[in-house]
Amino acid sequence: MHIVFKTEFSSFIKETLEMLSLFYKDFEYSANTEDKADITVVHEESVVDGTRYINVSLYNGAVYKSESFEKIYKDTIIEKRMHKRQFKLCLYDCLVKATGYRPPWGSLTGIRPTGLVYKKMREGAEFNEALKWFQNRFDVSPDKTVLVKEIIAEQQKYAAANSNEIDIYVGVPFCVSRCRYCSFFSDAANNAPLMEKYTDCLIKEISAVLPELKSYKLRSFYMGGGTPTALNKEQLKRILYALKPVLEKVKEISIEAGRPDTIDIDKLKLFKSFGVNRISINPQTKHETTLDIIGRSHSSVETENAFNLARSLGFDNINMDIIAGLPGENEAMFLDTLKWVSGMNPESITIHTLSIKRASLMHQWKDSLPQNQVVESMVDMGREFCVKNNLKPYYLYRQKRQAGNLENTGYAKPNKACIYNIDSMEEMCSIIALGAGGISKIIDLDSDKIIRSANMMDARRYIERIDLMIDKKKELIRRFAPVR
Repeated sequence: MHIVFKTEFSSFIKETLEMLSLFYKDFEYSANTEDKADITVVHEESVVDGTRYINVSLYNGAVYKSESFEKIYKDTIIEKRMHKRQFKLCLYDCLVKATGYRPPWGSLTGIRPTGLVYKKMREGAEFNEALKWFQNRFDVSPDKTVLVKEIIAEQQKYAAANSNEIDIYVGVPFCVSRCRYCSFFSDAANNAPLMEKYTDCLIKEISAVLPELKSYKLRSFYMGGGTPTALNKEQLKRILYALKPVLEKVKEISIEAGRPDTIDIDKLKLFKSFGVNRISINPQTKHETTLDIIGRSHSSVETENAFNLARSLGFDNINMDIIAGLPGENEAMFLDTLKWVSGMNPESITIHTLSIKRASLMHQWKDSLPQNQVVESMVDMGREFCVKNNLKPYYLYRQKRQAGNLENTGYAKPNKACIYNIDSMEEMCSIIALGAGGISKIIDLDSDKIIRSANMMDARRYIERIDLMIDKKKELIRRFAPVR
């Protein structure tokens, strides 16, 4: 299928492709009006007396039109965002008329649907009023609107009290093997000199930055990756010892022990000794054939053994991740994984929907996403299964090129939701991120402004530029530190 887009506004090409991707799986695109097209999209607009009028027409043998008018905002940042939104809604309306298909998340292509409801509430709307606006404005399905409602209601139990609270994130960019769907930058965990040097530099950053945080109230700690447990016990011990001033003050200490083949009794006992009270053990699927296909070098038995070992040592808040839509899997296989995970009785389950990211092996090898109906059935099955097992949805996020235009949702038992996940996804609490790939965020809840500072993604570049990143981090913290 070839689609031609006629417009004077080249800045809308990205938004056009995002919207077309919700409705068409495979298509070619150009702005060359001489090309022969299966579908032609024409975008026209004008401004009269402070009001912007947009007209979008779609031709595919028949003609579908949509038009809207919106006031122009004086704030240039808000105006740019609202201009794009107005165009996307008009194009979405044409595509719904042309295809008869209504995506479950309507016209939304962003990562954080809940953020739109929160923003409307900050502007003065009541919760239910904001939800109604959200559903109607973006054509979100009733089921997804209810999901957002349940998540926000659950999140209110864990909300940060004020802007003085802060989370600490530590990144470890090493994995024992690269998962086929993964786009995170990580090194293979077989380079002992690199891992040791990285540990040294991470401890240097921790030691330099922690004294700068005296004005903040520490809220949660999260160590992710990569796979933190790809490090050996002594490296983990050194890092945790450097973090002791944080670990003694936060109420939630989470560590991604995501790969069962990196977990052993010594590492788990080490975590216990430092007060770690939440870990993740992530199988992704029960099925050995799928594990081989996606590049995970562990078995379902290893997952069970790691989980049971953690339980025997007293870990009473364990999360498990699974993925809907993995290559070759059908609804029956996904249900089998759900039953298997439920039998272990974790405190939380995160159900991801397969996304083929540009940096992943799946994208390089030109894998395709599963049929929308199949993955929608899996996601619905997962939601029903979690609710029946007393796990409530507490956070969600969405990704580009995600199967069925769906979502990733975390479910947790009462009082077992991950504070860091909520804070990170909803961007309602500042985060200081240490280590390769970490992105620090200072959040001003009053002005809705977020100031970011990113570390190098690659472990080698992180090591080379550690002093520069420490200086930038200190400057950021000092600039926005609250008055005591």
